[in-house]
Amino acid sequence: MRQERPRTWMCDGSTVVPGREPAEPCRIHQWFGLFIHEEWTLMTKPTSIGRPLEESLMIVGIGLDLAEVARYRFSPERLAHFARKIYTEEELTYALSKRNSAERFAGFFAAKEAARKAFGIAFPWRSIGVSHDPTGKPFLRFEEAARKLMRPQESVSVHLTITHTTTTAAATVILERNACVS
Repeated sequence: MRQERPRTWMCDGSTVVPGREPAEPCRIHQWFGLFIHEEWTLMTKPTSIGRPLEESLMIVGIGLDLAEVARYRFSPERLAHFARKIYTEEELTYALSKRNSAERFAGFFAAKEAARKAFGIAFPWRSIGVSHDPTGKPFLRFEEAARKLMRPQESVSVHLTITHTTTTAAATVILERNACVS
């Protein structure tokens, strides 16, 4: 019975791909008693998920937060007081334009808290805000006060996702940096 081979897979830091001869057999093949067929090769340039290593990103921070939506159902007076401390004008405008604004407020708070956890920095609440691109994808906007605090991590890419139900909002922030930058 012929053994099926994967199309591509990692081997000693290089990717095995069809169409070229291997430079040399690698240890993983010897460990598992596998043989490289002539249609497989070992790329000479190490890769990570299809990118050259020098273009690869590594995760340098993850933040996750949950917020109970019920805590963000504000009276107009409470909203004015809380909003002055926590939310940007853009966040207020966006949340109040939606039918279930409490879900948006909880999501924005969770996103800010997740960013604080991912960076390991207690940003002032109003110095970071959630915005949306034309497709509706959320992203974090950093004011000058926040940018000053994160100067050592300038080359970081920030990814944000927010979700909510009628009772809970959750946000995750992932920070990536070029793998070859120390």
